Amino acid sequence: MSRRNRYGDDAPELAPILHSYGRALLEHIIATSGALGGGPVPNAEPAESISLPKNKDSCFEFRNDVSEEDSDSASNPVALGKRKANASEEESEPQQPDDPGQEEESENEQEQEEDDDMGVAFTVLDLSRVIFEKILHGSVTQSPESLSKGKHPAKPELKLITGEVWGETELQIELAEVRNDLGDIGLETGAYMHRLTKENFEQASVDYEASLNLLAPLIPPYARRLSDAHLRLGLALEFHPEQSRRKLAKDYINRAADVLQRRLDQISHINEHRDAPPEKHVSDADAIWQLDEDQIRREEKDVQEMLQDLRVKVSDAHAEHDVTDSAAR
Repeated sequence: MSRRNRYGDDAPELAPILHSYGRALLEHIIATSGALGGGPVPNAEPAESISLPKNKDSCFEFRNDVSEEDSDSASNPVALGKRKANASEEESEPQQPDDPGQEEESENEQEQEEDDDMGVAFTVLDLSRVIFEKILHGSVTQSPESLSKGKHPAKPELKLITGEVWGETELQIELAEVRNDLGDIGLETGAYMHRLTKENFEQASVDYEASLNLLAPLIPPYARRLSDAHLRLGLALEFHPEQSRRKLAKDYINRAADVLQRRLDQISHINEHRDAPPEKHVSDADAIWQLDEDQIRREEKDVQEMLQDLRVKVSDAHAEHDVTDSAAR
């Protein structure tokens, strides 16, 4: 019996599984398409790596807490495979396809398959969002008899199929990541279809803002993930259809930089934190005071580079704003 048949289409137990499936599809789409920096870009020179770009205008330059070493092609099997494929193509004689029509048909089938993956990814991620929201609001529970008697659980919780139990904090963090992935899939869909409209940015802004509002009280104020959340929202707002919302973009980008500066301040006092760790936050997944000396050095270098890139982004935003104001006058 499948889990779907056992638990039902919208059972609480399926929410994390749906999220994992939707995220895996999203990562596959990004890795195999050129839309958000994940794959070969049409009409571009071959690249040795498909790791995330350093372009300061990329929404995904600070995705997750992955160091530059971790994204290097030597440790990236997809990138390494691509590099080997390029090398093989260079060594072999170029060959024309026997049937150009067959090649075009194959490309169309691949595009259709990726488009279908996007639709599935959105569907499962949105269903995961709905289930998590219902759990947090108390309208869905793993004890249906309590709802039938008009009772609501004392606090939201979810028992996973692994036996692990998530409390309200874990549920909120997971929902925040679901909303973040929905923002990503919206922009990925528009970029892939070459129709990245203002509506894409508007919906992405809604999802990124919901993710940020959920995460902000739950993670340390110097967490990379918090900087990432501010940055994503700021970059999406830059192309929002409403001017009043676009004006907020640079504020969020500035906040992303402020978070990174706080992280550097935290790192500079790491020895003090080892002796007397600061008060733990609700979510303590970013305990930098537990890093060893080598990890601290690498972390400080990474954050300094990210902060420098962000400051350039902020400077460019201010310059563009000044030009716009001058033209308006």
